[in-house]
Amino acid sequence: MDPDDRVHAIPGYLAGPGDPDAALEQFLSDHAAWSRYRPAGGDTTVLVSDDLLFRVQLDHEPDLNDQIRWTIVEGASPVGDLVWRATFDAATPHEIPMAVARALTATFHGFDPTRLHVASDGYASKQTVGEYLRNEGWSVADDGDAMAFRNLDGSAVLSQHDLAPFLDEPGGEATWNFATATDLHAGPPSTSEHHWHAAFSASAPAYRVLAALHELIEPMPAKRRSTELPQTLREHVTTQPAPTALRSSAASRRTIETSPALGSPAEASSVTPPTMPPGPATQRHS
Repeated sequence: MDPDDRVHAIPGYLAGPGDPDAALEQFLSDHAAWSRYRPAGGDTTVLVSDDLLFRVQLDHEPDLNDQIRWTIVEGASPVGDLVWRATFDAATPHEIPMAVARALTATFHGFDPTRLHVASDGYASKQTVGEYLRNEGWSVADDGDAMAFRNLDGSAVLSQHDLAPFLDEPGGEATWNFATATDLHAGPPSTSEHHWHAAFSASAPAYRVLAALHELIEPMPAKRRSTELPQTLREHVTTQPAPTALRSSAASRRTIETSPALGSPAEASSVTPPTMPPGPATQRHS
């Protein structure tokens, strides 16, 4: 097989990271209102939404210690604290973070979070995500103090960790709640090796977590060059020739419709990069 031949790998979430740079370019092409900048002397490219609240960062040379390649954040304001943060390691197929990024601006056909009564903030994500996974046949797994769910073939595990309690006052009525962080691991069944990892901070809205999970619940083929399929994963995927007319991203090949609130994409404009730090999301405490 020619190394440059394109194949469809099924399931896509076991196809390796693919070409992150091409995925970022495709996202920018599909979202012309977003802007791009590259910090001087850095090995990262950052895309910023037109309202300066969302940021998608790709590390071209991930740090050898944390191996984080993708970072997606939302700020309370263009220069304010972070509301939530999601990170994806270097082994994560680019379709996973791109699904989360596209969920910032688009609605996917066939994926209706309103049926799950998704709250607008991240503090109801534990109940919402748990309900979604139970409905999809995932089983409760033992993961110490965390609530964990495992898919049918054991290739994916989601863990939810309660953090410090905080005092919430919806409508003026004070109630105690727990902020919940979410970790997602996926890889070949029956082994913890060669898995990829995604982490969502405690305030990540359930819809963002569900966007990533949807890539595992209804896995699409991932388009890859033959040489992009990691050797360690080849026995766990089925491949077939990919028509060149199809787009490379499984997420982008789904039909999407732009949110009416956003309207038609505008021409990208030059913006001043936001000053939001890449640290963990700010949490509410009593």
